[in-house]
Amino acid sequence: MLVRTVILYVAMTVCAVAFHENTFAVFELREQLQMLYINMWELLHQLEYVNSDQRPVVYEEIEHI
Repeated sequence: MLVRTVILYVAMTVCAVAFHENTFAVFELREQLQMLYINMWELLHQLEYVNSDQRPVVYEEIEHI
């Protein structure tokens, strides 16, 4: 009985560590979100210095993000 309990606790610990929030999929999603955030800021800064002919293109890119 004690052996089964220890094995169960070890298995639960391994599962808890294996499925923590820092998996590679979560890392990839966070990296993608960070890149989109940076791109959004760059597009917003572009609106300061682009001419009126290019503004619709920048607005389209912002809408795409």
